[in-house]
Amino acid sequence: WSNMSLTRRRACALSIVTGTRNREASFYRLLASVIRHTAISWEMVVAQASHAPYEIESKLPTYIRFLREWPPVGPSRWYNRCFRDARGHYVVWLNDDCEVEPMWAENAIRYMEKHQEVGIGALYFRASGTRAKYNVQTWHETLYANFGIIRRKFGDELGWFDEDIYFYGNDNSIALRSYLAGKTV
Repeated sequence: WSNMSLTRRRACALSIVTGTRNREASFYRLLASVIRHTAISWEMVVAQASHAPYEIESKLPTYIRFLREWPPVGPSRWYNRCFRDARGHYVVWLNDDCEVEPMWAENAIRYMEKHQEVGIGALYFRASGTRAKYNVQTWHETLYANFGIIRRKFGDELGWFDEDIYFYGNDNSIALRSYLAGKTV
């Protein structure tokens, strides 16, 4: 048990948190893009709410961990469990149907390091069905992070996602709490 305890406490630069439910092919594309395009030390913590485990789960290295959610309790609550289980100095949340591009993690961390006034970095993404190559989300002209990067310590201070919000709006809520804490998004 002591080896497991030491392993669980070993930090890495970045924790990638995602949730997945019955979208195995989408999750594989995300994972393949992370493996291909992430050159810094990382881990992935996956909220797994599918009816059955994915075929690949038992074949992955230990720095990719699945936390089983059955029966499903909702994205905000389950993401929070993954956030608390994450070991990285920075934590990113991504949907299981996105793919990352070269230098994504390095650029995001470099930006966060250079801008200490930023509480949450909003990661650019390409939305299907739009003309824009990349965009970020806004609500009433206020930036929030649909996909975000946050310093783990700050996420712990904020309490991560608001569990009173079952699904839509948890990213708006954490952005608002970042603003109220004197940090920008």
